[in-house]
Amino acid sequence: MRISADIVFGTLSENYKLNRYGKGIHTRELSIPVLYEPGISTTPGGVYIARTGDLPNRPPEECVFICCGTKPPNVWNMWPCDVMHIVDPRVSLVGVFNALLTIVDKLVTWQDHMQRLAISGSHVREMIEESIPIFENTMTVSDYELNILGHCEPNKDLPGNPIKIEEREYRVPSAYVSATKDFGLALRQKREPYITEETEMVSEGIPGVSSYCINLFDGDLYLGTCALKEEAHPFRPYDFELFQQFAGFIHDCLGVQSQSIKNQLVTVRTVFEQLLQGYPVSMRDMEQAVRLIEYSFEGVTAADCKWCCTVIQNAHRDRGFPEGYLCRSVEAILPHTAAFLFDGAIVALSLIESDRHRIPAICVPLQDLLDDMGFKAGMSRTFNDPFHMRTFYHQAICAIEMGLEIEPERSWYLFGDYVLDYLLQNCCGEFGSEAIVAPELVRLYHNGPSGPDYVRTLRTFLDTGCHATQTAEQLYLHRSTLIKRLDRIRETVDLESPDRRLYLQICLHLPDIEQVLEKGADVRGLD
Repeated sequence: MRISADIVFGTLSENYKLNRYGKGIHTRELSIPVLYEPGISTTPGGVYIARTGDLPNRPPEECVFICCGTKPPNVWNMWPCDVMHIVDPRVSLVGVFNALLTIVDKLVTWQDHMQRLAISGSHVREMIEESIPIFENTMTVSDYELNILGHCEPNKDLPGNPIKIEEREYRVPSAYVSATKDFGLALRQKREPYITEETEMVSEGIPGVSSYCINLFDGDLYLGTCALKEEAHPFRPYDFELFQQFAGFIHDCLGVQSQSIKNQLVTVRTVFEQLLQGYPVSMRDMEQAVRLIEYSFEGVTAADCKWCCTVIQNAHRDRGFPEGYLCRSVEAILPHTAAFLFDGAIVALSLIESDRHRIPAICVPLQDLLDDMGFKAGMSRTFNDPFHMRTFYHQAICAIEMGLEIEPERSWYLFGDYVLDYLLQNCCGEFGSEAIVAPELVRLYHNGPSGPDYVRTLRTFLDTGCHATQTAEQLYLHRSTLIKRLDRIRETVDLESPDRRLYLQICLHLPDIEQVLEKGADVRGLD
């Protein structure tokens, strides 16, 4: 049985006043307790209950003795053994034996049942429920994505039954994650058990108390965290060791479940990651990935939908967030979506029904998450072939870059809203704007005090398709005033050729055109 001398001492201390002697023993797996009789042979790891007067003259090594009566001889303090002396001399030896046997039977039964549950991959909630009689305190198990897999807490409404099982499933609120610097990242890297005062993640509004936490790993892969909170009563000396056993059972259970989950996720996220990295993907793998995404539609297949790529970037570059939690949050908000981390951002590939637009389907549902976390999101245009995801991923990246430059106050950007800005920003190629801008525009800008007004008039005139009335209305000018301005502009600028007009219009919408025109004071070399 996996019961140490510390557990024996801790559990017996709840019923008897004990003193402890000896240097202790190394084994953590003791045998079933027996009543000791003088002359019987002892074995390492044995637990023996005896009268002090019946103790052997030479203390056996690596054994536990529980004695009643007088204080044990001083020599027992010098030996590698563990002696627990029950102070009350009136205690019955058989009573102690029965009490210890009851404790041992309870723990062994629990260990055996937990082992069976872990091997079968049972629900974590069932394993917590099985452990309530052992710990009698608040317990929580969360996975690597901060989903609460199981939770129990004191039931204040039923004092006779102080523990209740919470049946609700929930996640850590995104607003809380955002408000906590480097939430969970440092703690989740700890290999040793640790104490934390943070409890809002399992029961909001309850004052903070100590929680004993154990992280679970599969090699370098973080699986989740088990937490025991001293809410119903303070930690008992043996709680920590028993909770480490509990964490071991949960680790085995999550290992069984995670392998099943990995087998499904590998055909979804890894397929799209391979596409973004430029690696080939087979048609068979793509079809399987699409089937796993489209299952949430009722009577609708991917052929009836369109795809959209969303990239969500962390605006707080100096802060770390649990990526797995955020990816699963996006998938929970956008049900027919696969989200994963790529190049420092969350990439989400979504199926949208053909009659829906990206704003109601993606932007509006994501708004609260983006606001809570201070994130920015860019959305590509919709497309039909997921094999072209790499192209549309870059559209989403461009949408964020252009949107942040033009409208930094917004939280999401559609590529279609900034495609002209993208074209203009990239149309110069290897040349700067000053090298390709029409020289007549520079001359027009510096044509006396009215130069800037002439440029603004020309841009509006070209944008309206050379419609004089609309131009006058937009500039709040009288039509005759506009005609005079256009006549002055024609003295410098050729407006007769359609190709030249298009060239001028593109130049006037370059992102840095104002700076280029203002700096171009020396126009003698331009032609």
